[in-house]
Amino acid sequence: MIFIIFLAVPPAATFSVRNFASPPVFAVTEKYIKLITCNMRASYKTPGAAVFSPLFLITNTGRFCAIPVWIALLVFCAPRICAQDAPAAAGDGKSYFEPAPDDDGTVVKLPTYRVVEQRILPPPESWLYTAIPGFEVLSNASRRGTRAFLDDFVRFQAALSVVWPAFAGGKSTRTPTLMIICGKTGAYESLGLQAEEADAGIYGRAFFVEDDERSAIVIDYNYIIFDENSVFSLEPDREDENAGLGSTVGQTGYGPISDPFKTLYNQYTRFRLRRLLGKKAPPPWFEEGMARLIETMDFSGKRIEFGKLDESKFITSPYESMDNLAQAAANDGEIGSGINHDLGLAIMGRKAGILQNRGNPLLPMAKLLAPDAKPTKAWSNQCYLFAHMCLYGNRKEYQRGFIKLAMRSLSEPVTEELFKQCLGTSYKKMGVKLREYLATGWHYAQIYEPSARGADFFAGIAKVEPRDATQAEIGRVKGEVLRLGGRPVESRDAFIIPYLRGERDPALLASLGLLESLENREDRALKFLDAAAKAKAERPRAYLELAKLRLRKTEAATGAPDGPLDDAQVDYILEPLLAARGQPPPMTGVYSLIGDVLLRAEQPPDAARLEIMLEGVRHFPNDGVLIYKAALLYANHGDPERARTLIGHGLKISINARYSAELEKLRARLPGGDRPKTGAPP
Repeated sequence: MIFIIFLAVPPAATFSVRNFASPPVFAVTEKYIKLITCNMRASYKTPGAAVFSPLFLITNTGRFCAIPVWIALLVFCAPRICAQDAPAAAGDGKSYFEPAPDDDGTVVKLPTYRVVEQRILPPPESWLYTAIPGFEVLSNASRRGTRAFLDDFVRFQAALSVVWPAFAGGKSTRTPTLMIICGKTGAYESLGLQAEEADAGIYGRAFFVEDDERSAIVIDYNYIIFDENSVFSLEPDREDENAGLGSTVGQTGYGPISDPFKTLYNQYTRFRLRRLLGKKAPPPWFEEGMARLIETMDFSGKRIEFGKLDESKFITSPYESMDNLAQAAANDGEIGSGINHDLGLAIMGRKAGILQNRGNPLLPMAKLLAPDAKPTKAWSNQCYLFAHMCLYGNRKEYQRGFIKLAMRSLSEPVTEELFKQCLGTSYKKMGVKLREYLATGWHYAQIYEPSARGADFFAGIAKVEPRDATQAEIGRVKGEVLRLGGRPVESRDAFIIPYLRGERDPALLASLGLLESLENREDRALKFLDAAAKAKAERPRAYLELAKLRLRKTEAATGAPDGPLDDAQVDYILEPLLAARGQPPPMTGVYSLIGDVLLRAEQPPDAARLEIMLEGVRHFPNDGVLIYKAALLYANHGDPERARTLIGHGLKISINARYSAELEKLRARLPGGDRPKTGAPP
């Protein structure tokens, strides 16, 4: 990209500019200065014309202007052409860029934007980029630090798949999750989200956000907490700014109690829990307990230890008498109430040592399990203790009940009666058992070693090699994270800035097209999405939105919003939808829109296109609307038995009353009447 600066010259001097390689994409015009970012050649034709050289001003008479003159001009121009240090939109609630009117020329490939304030583009940013299975990663930590961080995370995932295959998950069926590793001062703060506007989980210096299409995890790589005495205690009445941050891992002796590695393990656990539960938010006590449990996993290529209780988080004495335990039971499960714990000697399992004992009670179970429990350090530690005891303590007698309680609490409040039904004990007795479990030191952990001698759990795992990120990748990833985090203005500017610099990456065009569609500028969205589709961008949602825009454009042209579609129109609308089928993740909206188009087609769809609807039902067997559309298509086009099977499956899964009634009507008009046919989905 060539930057040419035109300065004010005598009236007799003229410039001609010709041979534009592409339309201008960004212009800032003032009285005496114009900066155009495009490829061009300049020529001067008259005496007195001058060009700007990096070293001096030269006129076509061969005379050199004094260097002080050049310096003066530079001082005058620099504030107007140099970027500011701050981002383009620093949280002031408005965008500095707006769509420019389309050029009236004969060739317009893509829309343009114009600057509506005097704020100039920020300088290009320096980030690293890489992709690992299921993740796109952007980092501005050091290359070495980024490599070590991601290598460790890949091995953590591999270790978790050994310990808990169902939890770790198999092949991803979603758009890759975005991960941003913030390694420079201010990077994490610039991505801070509006929590009230986003579906977000915020835990200390990390957060994750998501929508129906994708998720993002943001980590502050530089956030490390040190504690002078590194002793954790149960402090139910003391708020803690890091409460809920699963990486607050207490350790005896001096050292860090929080690090970005464990923060990422913690966030990944919460992320996977949402995936397993179909995006439902798990109960807070369950999510916290599991995140804390999994983050303590110790792993190497030769050995994985899972479920070891980190006793350094809890200060207690194993020599509490049964009288004290009985007294605790009489205090409504508030273990420690009225009990003197000021013992200087504490023994943790089989280790003896002088530890500080702060003598704080455990929380009552009702408070621990409350859906609105305050995420204090004490609450977090006790969630961890409760999860560990139920899953690995007392010969695993509470394991099934613990999972049952978590599943039932997704749809009903936790009461003591429900607690008894699931775990077979009262709040009081469970409180006593927790204190006993912590005091005795008999804790169970699982050890995994490779079955073959000399084998390695991590054999075959390639090293992560981050590369310099393009400006398009930086803008796209940051823009998506800001959008997910409820900051639409900053998101918009993040997308637009690399585009103004001339970036035309297909994924960036797809993001811009979705942005324009979201802001109801359909003509501009159509251009961006068409360009992204022609470049084979990998973004199923972009293809779905393109098909919707094409359908609306067709309806506007024909003046018949619900009218029939001819073969050319059907092919025009289906083209992006068929492309979306070949990209993960499968989207119910893609198959549903295919069904709508086929139902409006003037000509009967062929067998191959009908089979697409069955493919959609196999992907989404509980989608009643999709099942109804597939059954209607088969009923209309000569396959009543297939339609009957679909109807039977739709009624079996108990979809909503409206579609149940429609399915019953459809079955009644099939040959053979309402003879039911049920079974597995087709």
